[in-house]
Amino acid sequence: MKRASVLLVCVAAFWAVACSNSGGSTTTPPPPTGPFSNSSLNGQYAFIMTGSEARSTGNVEPYARIGSFTALGNGTISTGVEDVSLATGVNYFGFTGGSYDISGDGTGSLTLTDSSGTLTFAITLASSSTGYLIEVPTDLESTASGSFMKQDAAQFGVTGISNNYAFDFSGLDSSGLPRSVVGQFFSNGGGSFSTGVDDDNDAAVITNGGNQQINGSYAADGLNPTDLVNFGRGDFSLGGITGVFYIVGSNEVLFLETTSGGLLTGTALQQTGIPTTTAGISGGFVYVMGGSGAGGPLARGGKFSTSGGSLSNIIVDNNNAGTLLSLKSSSGTYTIDSSGDGRGTINYDVSGQKNTFQYVFYLVSPNQAFIQDQSIGIVADGSMMGQGTSNITNASLAGTYALNWSGVTSASGSSGEEDLVGQTTLSSSDALTGTANLNEFSTDRQYLGTTLTGQLTLATDPTSHNALTINLATNPANDGITFFAYVANNNTVLLMSTQTVRIAAGVLAPQTQ
Repeated sequence: MKRASVLLVCVAAFWAVACSNSGGSTTTPPPPTGPFSNSSLNGQYAFIMTGSEARSTGNVEPYARIGSFTALGNGTISTGVEDVSLATGVNYFGFTGGSYDISGDGTGSLTLTDSSGTLTFAITLASSSTGYLIEVPTDLESTASGSFMKQDAAQFGVTGISNNYAFDFSGLDSSGLPRSVVGQFFSNGGGSFSTGVDDDNDAAVITNGGNQQINGSYAADGLNPTDLVNFGRGDFSLGGITGVFYIVGSNEVLFLETTSGGLLTGTALQQTGIPTTTAGISGGFVYVMGGSGAGGPLARGGKFSTSGGSLSNIIVDNNNAGTLLSLKSSSGTYTIDSSGDGRGTINYDVSGQKNTFQYVFYLVSPNQAFIQDQSIGIVADGSMMGQGTSNITNASLAGTYALNWSGVTSASGSSGEEDLVGQTTLSSSDALTGTANLNEFSTDRQYLGTTLTGQLTLATDPTSHNALTINLATNPANDGITFFAYVANNNTVLLMSTQTVRIAAGVLAPQTQ
């Protein structure tokens, strides 16, 4: 029996206890069509992912990887580097080659070769600049889920990180307990992080009550100094967390803790238009968080409306270790720091619930933020997004989407991590059709290129939680996988699973070419 562990990442919770060892089979759909091809993946791309690895001891251990690879636009990977944090320690590798194959719908495969062997991934492009990937190793001994994004090599250097950034780090502390750190820092473009603040939720204890001052530094890696100009890679220290970073561009930086004892991964996004009063944000917002609750793995989603410091139309949905609870509240409050750091708080009570719901968020813009749960007994974080003023209808949502989710499942009898990436077309009649790749680590099965069908049923109030159903033509079939779907700006749809046998979070991201 493999040991259970909890790992937090942005909008997904991982938990693994897996047994058995068997392959999977699938129904193969017809070749997909669409505007994508191998030429769509062209340039340098940074990636970040977290997952689970089976050890020879019989345990399952969490791990994370972060890196950069160069795609030549013709199906060939030429070079790159990565850092991998495993139970056995941290490793640094250089990629010596690889390949990829992109279908018309943006789904495909990616291999990266280094001295440890060949890594195999299933990927889906949301655009030629961004996409999602899951690990699908041939030995079935690991799984992971994450994203990749095109890098701006002109920003590879110390000056490439400059200005104010909001960040979200999540994972495990040095004792293996769940930890979430969200915050803000200023980079002077010369190697220093300063005038920063963070909220550190370590095992459901808010360090120093939150809103604590932090600072740090960043530089080229002393052992591999040319990596900064070649791949945007260097070393960092921030608020006592140390590790490696990869520059995506001046607006985004990826981080992995490697030398301060824990296993945190995260993203920092450059802030724009940050308000200093509650009047600076208004309208509807949705969010999804993943993490750990009193009963085990937790997925939490919801919606609220903001106006002048008051909350209304509050919906909060919880899947706590398979127990689903949907709650409503008519009122609450929110604050915005006057300093301009983008930090804010959310508080509301729900009739019949003993404890207050408490969140903290750090704005990236007036319509986007990282959000952390500080309610009693909870460690969770994720994404918060504005909804805008456009009407949400079946017609307005129709189009093609990249699909990604990660979490825990016991649907096939064994409990463990599950990662999915794929593409789907949503019709104006709310039907879904597409292709998916699934690593069902709970049963050591993979299903590649399987047919996906389903339905997105809008609620009477489509700004609240809508009902998403996914069917996968695996063998045995994975039918009736259900989620709450929260529609944000630009038709991005955040997902929270609603099954007792699946605790997961994910996203439907509109495809563009």
